[in-house]
Amino acid sequence: MKILYYTTYDGGVGADRWITTGYKNAFAELGHEFYTTESERCDLNKKIAEILPDIFIFPIQEIAVKENVIPAIKDLRVRGAKTFVFVDTSFRDYMDCIRTLESHNLVNFYYGYYAEELMKDFQNETGRQYYQIPLAANSKIHFPVSPDKDYESDIVFIGGRLPDKEIIFKKLLFPLAKKYNLKIYGPNWTLEDKVLRMLSGAGRMSGMFSLADWANEKRITISPEDERKVYSSSKICINIHEYNPDGSSKNFSNEREFKIPACGGFQISDYVTGIEKLFVPGKEIVVPETDSEWFDAIDYYIHNEEKRKEIQENGTKRALGEHTYLHRAKEIMRLAGLAG
Repeated sequence: MKILYYTTYDGGVGADRWITTGYKNAFAELGHEFYTTESERCDLNKKIAEILPDIFIFPIQEIAVKENVIPAIKDLRVRGAKTFVFVDTSFRDYMDCIRTLESHNLVNFYYGYYAEELMKDFQNETGRQYYQIPLAANSKIHFPVSPDKDYESDIVFIGGRLPDKEIIFKKLLFPLAKKYNLKIYGPNWTLEDKVLRMLSGAGRMSGMFSLADWANEKRITISPEDERKVYSSSKICINIHEYNPDGSSKNFSNEREFKIPACGGFQISDYVTGIEKLFVPGKEIVVPETDSEWFDAIDYYIHNEEKRKEIQENGTKRALGEHTYLHRAKEIMRLAGLAG
């Protein structure tokens, strides 16, 4: 089988890079061919015609601004290809595109990262079923390893310093440095990284992708191989999800939610709707409900290694047993009615 996964540019340091890698490894393990469009670097219609995928996965946001690709999707559907369209809570902004896709019967499955209860309006307004297919861990690179003294810490956070998260970082992350050995890895934390980000953006805008790729490779502050050492060597691994500018949670699971336990890390996370369906709070993950509970939980688990280890082991078992990209790829194949 051939799977074509739409992405604008997967050479960056954001989630797109690692999501694409996760799916590529997973579908390859299942014996399938996996391709990406990288629409910034190639002609999307030409890529579709070249690959003629059996499964085409694409986001509604991008198709809405590239409606010239709809004839190619029609051709795929005539050929029997299955289509998966990513949607989220902003679906109303793309209703014209959804109506176009629906009028030509071009969508087999609408899916996204949000819990199903958050997408009831989508289902009610479109009359279509929504499937939650969360992000995941990449079993090829996310697995437990022995602790490494070079990466030991009380608390670690791996992730970008995004502007929308600044409020929550000031509330939940930065205060931890006053009391504990806190280590932070990721993009946007240093002036050097910000310069590299500008170079990457300039390279992409000008079509100089070799410059963009070079800059982004330099921006990776922790390799996937060292990432698992970081998580396995830290007492507490912090997970903070994405937030809106007004400080409200965007409410969908991120990769970190699965990578931390998959690598043998103990996770304390802020709450997003539906997280309790993915991990059992208090047994496989710790999810404080208030700011004060957040700091109380961190202090408690810093000093209670036995309880910390118990939750970590349960979380690792759950992550590796249910939440890898191999599981997600199998679910896509199951929904499509194709061999796994």
